[in-house]
Amino acid sequence: MNSKRGTSPEDIYLYDDPDAAGLDVDYLAHWLRERLPRTPVETRRDFLTHHLGRLGDLERAAHLERLQRDLGAAEVTNLVNPADRDRLPTELPADRGWDLVYEGTALQTALATLLPPEESGAGDVHIVFTVSYLGEWPTDRTLLRLRVLVPGRPHLVSISSLIEGLDLPRQYHFMRQQVAMFGMTDMLDELAEQFSDQALGYGDERLNEVLKGLVLQAIFQQLTGDPGCPSPRCRLHTPSSHAQALRTQARGHPGLCDRHASILRSWGGVPE
Repeated sequence: MNSKRGTSPEDIYLYDDPDAAGLDVDYLAHWLRERLPRTPVETRRDFLTHHLGRLGDLERAAHLERLQRDLGAAEVTNLVNPADRDRLPTELPADRGWDLVYEGTALQTALATLLPPEESGAGDVHIVFTVSYLGEWPTDRTLLRLRVLVPGRPHLVSISSLIEGLDLPRQYHFMRQQVAMFGMTDMLDELAEQFSDQALGYGDERLNEVLKGLVLQAIFQQLTGDPGCPSPRCRLHTPSSHAQALRTQARGHPGLCDRHASILRSWGGVPE
């Protein structure tokens, strides 16, 4: 694992998504200010509204034209890997009940052009929350794989990918498939309530606790190069399942491993 402590954070910007049920960027910002008291943490409206709103009419129109083209190119309308589309039938996102889906790095590239130079320093961290699904096509998979965090500039965090992309308890997954197969979608909420102690749901009150770890992952990855932490007791651990995410982030006394706590302190931070 990369051992460098990296640049200290200079400014952290959290971008809201008003359609994300349960997301509370003010709560996350308050928590971050306690962890990093020397670092200004600012909350903003959604990314496009904020950055387009600061532009003049002509510049905004030029960006909107480019964004329309780039966002259209980043949107995923077929979940099948492009390399396999000549031999496999199309699979639509709607087939899985997914709404807007983007290839994560393509969306990130499109948004990055709106960041102003004065907010693009090595220590400037931009974290964008979105309800859109984010994904990628790994070389060893036929279908799109959802990504919860797309690190970079700006970092993207998908609430929908978090809920749908992490592994569910086996029984819950099986029962959801059965409900969908027989078209009994009215039972989905009841099923979610039945397994609420083992899995996150939309608007879940524990959502922001889990997002704390993703926010820290974004900050540490940008400033140190660390992609996460192998310790399941560290907030920087990347969970593969709902149960693991809840265990690491929302139960007991979540915190950082000794190594990452030491790095946080070197930035003037205060571990939990």
